[in-house]
Amino acid sequence: MVQSLSTILWSSHYCLRRDGVIVNHINKQKPNEGEELIVQCNGQSNPVLKDDDITWTKQNNNTFQQTGKQLVIKNVNRLDTGNYICNAVITLLPSVGSATVVIGTTLVEVDVIYRPSVVVSPYYNPFNVIENKTNLQLTCAVTESKPSVTSFRWYKDGSIISTTAIYTIPIVKQSNSGRYTCDATNDVGSSGLSTSLILNVLYGVTVVSISKQEPSEGNELLITCDAQSNPAYTDNDVSWTKEHNTTFKRSGKHLVINNINRFDNGTFTCIVTLTLTPSIGQAVDVQGTTNVEIDVLCKY
Repeated sequence: MVQSLSTILWSSHYCLRRDGVIVNHINKQKPNEGEELIVQCNGQSNPVLKDDDITWTKQNNNTFQQTGKQLVIKNVNRLDTGNYICNAVITLLPSVGSATVVIGTTLVEVDVIYRPSVVVSPYYNPFNVIENKTNLQLTCAVTESKPSVTSFRWYKDGSIISTTAIYTIPIVKQSNSGRYTCDATNDVGSSGLSTSLILNVLYGVTVVSISKQEPSEGNELLITCDAQSNPAYTDNDVSWTKEHNTTFKRSGKHLVINNINRFDNGTFTCIVTLTLTPSIGQAVDVQGTTNVEIDVLCKY
């Protein structure tokens, strides 16, 4: 039969005693994720406890059970966190009288600790930002960590640029374009690098000046309008006009005038118009222009 048990708390050793079995207290376990966890359940009894006398269960988990003095969890992970119970059951067989089943238990708390996990925010990739934006903030956001994070690092194109959780760019310049990553560290270790955030600085338009053109009458004139911008300008972004001539309009990077003559003299304007569309905020139209003077050399 199962004996009615009384429980005694030993203040010096934190032992739980059930008549016939004393099971030792087990300190809280804080293994690192990925390690092997081994917890020993020891007790005093006569007859001596054997592996077959001990089973392990887990609170709030009806399927978990192990047999033996050692609780072994290979490659422990955060889902293994919880309270585990060592149950020691032996049968006392007196020479005279009936056998008695006695039970002893102890509980051990397992709190698995692990490295941080981080992501970079804002969650745009690429992250398009217009040049000269002020106080742009990139955040190294911790999604999981136990214990808490103790330090951060930011990298641009692989080089450390900051040791704060939030990296602030006071005024965005073209030179800020690049690949940004971060990591975080706690007492267990480093998160490793986050996924990359590509910061794409939008700017425009700087049109390259064009020197005066002096083509000979009857030849073909070809002028190219060059500009620097991000995004790169295309033929569709370029138009040409002529001073004092409201009907003259051309499109494309190249102005071509076949069989040029003296009536083509004048000042021509290259106009580059772009729309800059940031990841956050309103699109902005930008424009750049340059003039070129054409002075046709007459044949006679």
